Amino acid sequence: MPALDERMQALEEAATRATLAAAFTDVPDCALVLHRDRLELRVVPAHRSAHHRSPWRRTLQGVGAVLLGVRVALAARGWAVDVDRLPCADDPGLLAVARPVGGGPEPGLAPLAPIATAGPVGRRLPADGALPPALVDRLRGAAAAEDALLVPVAARPPTMGPESAARDRGAAGPAAGASPGPVRAVSADTFLLLATGADDELAWIRSGEAVERVLLELARAGWAGTLLPDALDAPLIRARARASLCGDHHPQALIRAGSSP
Repeated sequence: MPALDERMQALEEAATRATLAAAFTDVPDCALVLHRDRLELRVVPAHRSAHHRSPWRRTLQGVGAVLLGVRVALAARGWAVDVDRLPCADDPGLLAVARPVGGGPEPGLAPLAPIATAGPVGRRLPADGALPPALVDRLRGAAAAEDALLVPVAARPPTMGPESAARDRGAAGPAAGASPGPVRAVSADTFLLLATGADDELAWIRSGEAVERVLLELARAGWAGTLLPDALDAPLIRARARASLCGDHHPQALIRAGSSP
């Protein structure tokens, strides 16, 4: 049973390492349940309650971040991963199942493993700095791989004139639905808005995976990222961000990015 033993060892390592780099720190009672052929990600269903300190959307994003960690850890061991998100309507606490399968790991995940296992990402305050256009394009690709749209947004200093404001609006990149072409470096601070085509539980899990992947790519490139977890909790703020920046997509998370201290 060497293949089964190798799979079990890979699952044990993934369960141990998956939470190290999770961007979201307030995932209540998230449990990784280890089986011989799979990992289950579970959350107490009662946390759907609106009275819980963390909105259910953000809880699911946290589960997504942990799930991305599982995928990265398994890819580093040479496994492809079959992921089933929200697999059972009759078991609302079961949010995802990850199964190692043959066929080779998903491209782009294994190189993130050294960053993911080095400790939590996305919790350092970044210094001012402009993200290079090539890195912005790479981050867009990382978000797109998780079915998310990344929109760079330059914060406008109070003294910025109309000409500078117009330049920064151009640097923010195209709205959703437009072809994402090359972008110029955007001025400090750079905020990265992640959005999804839908606004349901599956989209929330996927946006958490996208946040974790973008933060890992930032760290891999030597840049710091700070997730602003409650920036989009207010419905009015989300509606305004969607109308002004996301087109037909739904804003899900905001990251502040800059050069590492």
